[in-house]
Amino acid sequence: MDTTHYLISSVLYHEVHHECDWGYVLWIIAHYVAANVYPMLCADLTLKGFLMSPFVVATPHCTALRWVIDSGGNVITSMWVVLGAWCISHIL
Repeated sequence: MDTTHYLISSVLYHEVHHECDWGYVLWIIAHYVAANVYPMLCADLTLKGFLMSPFVVATPHCTALRWVIDSGGNVITSMWVVLGAWCISHIL
């Protein structure tokens, strides 16, 4: 009975752990894309871009890109904390 319980919990842990890995990968991709698209769409490095920035910054796509950049950065930071804690727990 203990062996069966151990196998089931190991499989479930692996599936959940695997899904978490993909979640982090998707956040990294989203953060990278948003951080590179934002300057093109919302902060053009021209005089026209400078003059338009007070108006463009409030648009939905710029607000969404800023949210992805901010939230993605927070998730990636948390990922490093979780990874560090996991490494420490396996070392000690």
